[in-house]
Amino acid sequence: MAIRSCKQTLVASLGLSTVVLGHATIARAQSFTVFDAPNTNITEVRMINDRGDVVGVLFDSTQSNKVRGFVREAKGSFIVFDAEPEARGTEPAAINARGEVVGTYGRGFVRDKNGNITAFDAPNALETFASCINARGDVAGKFVDAAFREHYFVRDRKGSIVVFDPGPPATLPVINARGDIAGSFYDESQGARLRGYLRDWSGNFTIFDTPENTFPWVSGINAGGDVAGYLVDERQGRKVRGFVRNRSGDITVFDAPNASSTFVTAINASGDVAGYFGDTTQADKRVGFVLDMSGDFTVFDPPNASSTVPISINDRGEVAGSFNDTSDGGKRRGFLFWRDEKASE
Repeated sequence: MAIRSCKQTLVASLGLSTVVLGHATIARAQSFTVFDAPNTNITEVRMINDRGDVVGVLFDSTQSNKVRGFVREAKGSFIVFDAEPEARGTEPAAINARGEVVGTYGRGFVRDKNGNITAFDAPNALETFASCINARGDVAGKFVDAAFREHYFVRDRKGSIVVFDPGPPATLPVINARGDIAGSFYDESQGARLRGYLRDWSGNFTIFDTPENTFPWVSGINAGGDVAGYLVDERQGRKVRGFVRNRSGDITVFDAPNASSTFVTAINASGDVAGYFGDTTQADKRVGFVLDMSGDFTVFDPPNASSTVPISINDRGEVAGSFNDTSDGGKRRGFLFWRDEKASE
């Protein structure tokens, strides 16, 4: 499809929130790479790092659809791996610029760039879910304890683990280069209200709310401490909308063009936000978008896509995700996307 870009204008401030409305259309050329992990009809991308390496999950057709991890290196070669030979399922979640991968297989694991895997457990954990890793090798995630309660943790490169609890976790945490961690939790002191948190590298918490009668789901944090995600807006019939909380605490709420719902999945160091939305002009088909700091919305689909889910954007602006390919029986495939220069205005 032709890529559409829409420029949004900031027109109103409502309490905590700056709402973005209105747009003008800009045309762009498209650049995609479509790929399939080996021996599978399901390629689920989890993250792209700043070198262009992609990590994800596949269902291996040669092993009874066993869930396995993969790394697609920037030059296009694949590495398929298991956390250990007996692992029933290996689910990588993130990769840093050094090529270190984290994920879970019931326990947490770190896979270094040479393929060596270190498994670990959070204290007194029945299950450990490692969800993110920064350039230093700090890992964050959550775990379930023997009483079946969930907690957050951060593990440093040497293996030391700190447990922290703003409240029961609602989302898996995200981490930036400084070691700041963000996420969403249920505040039991406010009737299990859904709220956001930011824990800085030294352990200090900032608890934040999106505008009244909205409920935030945090999905990304960048190097500067800008936090992104999506919220459920009770003021608009529980419509799902995107938001960004900048490092000063100002919150911007936005909708993608013609969106019935807007899901934000990632933010990079430049403040570019990636995600997907239900396009009301295409029967609520899932379509990808990037919103940059200047307010330009770029809307995109890989060729023959029936549903597009961008999941990650790196600091070079490359977007990675998965889509269903109508030309191949709905096969789930991976893609890379990057925005070319503006073709016309």
